[in-house]
Amino acid sequence: MNLGVFNFSVIGLLPVATVPIFFAYYLYYKYCFTYWKKKGLPTSTPRFPFGDLSSSAWGKQSVYTRLQDLYNQFKAKGFKHAGIYFFNGPIYFPIDPKLVKKILVTDFEYFVDRGMYGNGDELPLSSHIFSMKGEEWKNIRTKMSPSFTSNKMKSIYNIVVKNCESLVKVLGPDAEERRVIDIKQVLMRFTADTIGSTSFGIDCNSLINPTTEFSQIVDRISNHSGWKLLRIAIEEGLQNPGNIEKIAYNDKVVEDFFTNLVKETIEYRDKNNVVRQDFLHMLMQLRTTGGMAFKEIVSQSFLFFIAGFKTSALTMCYCIHELAQNRELQRKVREEIHKNLGRDLSKYAYEDLIALPNLDKVVKETMRKYPPLPMLNRICVKPYRVPGTEVVIEEGLRFGMVKTKLAVASLLNEFKFIPSCRTRKHLSIDPSTTSILFNVPDGIHTKIVKI
Repeated sequence: MNLGVFNFSVIGLLPVATVPIFFAYYLYYKYCFTYWKKKGLPTSTPRFPFGDLSSSAWGKQSVYTRLQDLYNQFKAKGFKHAGIYFFNGPIYFPIDPKLVKKILVTDFEYFVDRGMYGNGDELPLSSHIFSMKGEEWKNIRTKMSPSFTSNKMKSIYNIVVKNCESLVKVLGPDAEERRVIDIKQVLMRFTADTIGSTSFGIDCNSLINPTTEFSQIVDRISNHSGWKLLRIAIEEGLQNPGNIEKIAYNDKVVEDFFTNLVKETIEYRDKNNVVRQDFLHMLMQLRTTGGMAFKEIVSQSFLFFIAGFKTSALTMCYCIHELAQNRELQRKVREEIHKNLGRDLSKYAYEDLIALPNLDKVVKETMRKYPPLPMLNRICVKPYRVPGTEVVIEEGLRFGMVKTKLAVASLLNEFKFIPSCRTRKHLSIDPSTTSILFNVPDGIHTKIVKI
């Protein structure tokens, strides 16, 4: 037997065999793209292999902008709902606000699963409440719900006040000199410090030293290469878009850092009988009252971090940016703060802060104009008939608001923010970002002035 001829023949057959396999896969994709049409729902023209996110996959549009464009297109045609595709996976796309409310509130029992990636054995950090399903989700929710009462939030609030005092102190010299600052970088570091102290009870000092280990871990979580995102999407996201979030957990360095951080903190507190009124203390109490295991504490702590880090920081940034553009509104909010809270930040009471109507409107309008996330994904857990139609879908944040309001109030209490020559009136979304957040390509620059 001539092995050389045999090997050549096999190699020669590979391209021949690959063509029909690829063609069959392509046909399967095209068949998947008929799902919504067969149900009579309006849809766009999905493309192989990325579905309705082709422009985002090639870096021409951010995911945020692409979803916004699809929404505007369907709404302009008067559609109350539509169907789109993430790769070949069908996504129901409600347009009418009443329909959205019904799905998320009235008919919540049909959509309890969030569709986030979760595999506690393979990736421990992914085993949190947002990724849990069915009875497992109900059990952990029952355990954790008592931890988020108003009284518990007040105890954490006092820690945030201390972080806000540090923020004001760090910005003081720049304000005295009327300098132009990148408020985005400052508030990202402030948020890292705040979540580090409220979640894990550690002083991160990111405001003073941006190169701390904690800051580097934050950057590692926040920034992903386009190739890594694409690889995870291909491996895990074809039929479930939530699985793309595996990228946030598929990092051994991050996993080891947070696991060791929680382990060492818990051991120190247990040994020295330390009680610190923060989120980690709440979870530690659930070891006895709720039977919460160590790995559950780690994953819930990590969720608290990733869920509140960039979303809160960006909301603060956009709020300051808008107030810099609207000087009269900024003055009005500042007067409200001084009148009702005074000038001493350390005495800002929780109840008084959340009762400020103008500050509340400013923060909420910022979130309306710059929503932190472009989508809120849910998985249908039992057949659901869309109200008023024949379409059947088959089974297939309080603390953050308080933190944002307090940070904005503490900044307006001490400083004025005005546009500079580097300030853009209209913020544009970075089309090349691999994040689904509303993220601008450059910093958010504003002039800061001490009052």
